[in-house]
Amino acid sequence: MMKQNYYCLVAGCPDVTLDMAKPPISENQWREDMSVALSPADKRLVELIYLERDNRRFLDLLTGHDTEITAEDSLHGVFTDEELQEAIVLSRKGEQQGRILPDYFYHFVTLYDAWRAESAAGETTMAGGRLPEDVLAGLYYDYAGSQKNTFVKHWFAFSRTARNVLVALTARNYGLEVAPYLVGDGPTEQALAHSGARDFGLSSEVEMLEVLLQIGEMSDPAEKERRLDALRWAWLEEQEFFHYFTIERIFAYTVKLEIVSRWASLDAVQGAEQLRQLVDGLKKAVEVPAEFRL
Repeated sequence: MMKQNYYCLVAGCPDVTLDMAKPPISENQWREDMSVALSPADKRLVELIYLERDNRRFLDLLTGHDTEITAEDSLHGVFTDEELQEAIVLSRKGEQQGRILPDYFYHFVTLYDAWRAESAAGETTMAGGRLPEDVLAGLYYDYAGSQKNTFVKHWFAFSRTARNVLVALTARNYGLEVAPYLVGDGPTEQALAHSGARDFGLSSEVEMLEVLLQIGEMSDPAEKERRLDALRWAWLEEQEFFHYFTIERIFAYTVKLEIVSRWASLDAVQGAEQLRQLVDGLKKAVEVPAEFRL
């Protein structure tokens, strides 16, 4: 099947650079433009980017922890609170009709409810010692990685691996077991969990591993996150080079715009808090050295 080209949409994209103080177009306007131009199938591919926001909100609604909406969370996901809440109800009733969210949301409700029914009071981790948000993230990455589009599939594989490498380095630095903090259970995750080598034995397997190792050695969380975003940006620019007017170019542009919008939405204090998410899972599960508490 021949790919659809989006000449007008791509040609109308204002330039976006990583060092911009604010995005050249609002995210809402860009999403409106895409909703008119993209085919339904291509629109679903782009929505994968925003589903990660729905994951956070879905977990809040499921657990009853209706946390304050932050500047980053105000950049909305794909579904409304009402739709997310309805998915929880439908899953618990076992009803198939009316389901509009990806299947992994409903599957997670089943896993979560089974765990809560069997877990001891105060227990915070699910199967394998993983936090609920990491279990949900694993299902999300599995879903995103199941897409037929090669560019999208590789993007989410790279994103998951980058996240896992940084988490593995943090755990290793403080003598903690790595496995519970990883998302996924593939060969790369097994190497990260069990290898004692500096590069986890993955130099020939993982793109840009040396850069990830250097980022992992940085102490400033804001600078670490900026370097990670620069690495993600570089990956997108390299991979999109031969895609001109197709959905791959639109997808890459959307990720870039999301990066710029996210940084623009955070002031210095909010940014420092948000950037600690790289190690939040560790801090919830174990007592860590004082210097680890950024």
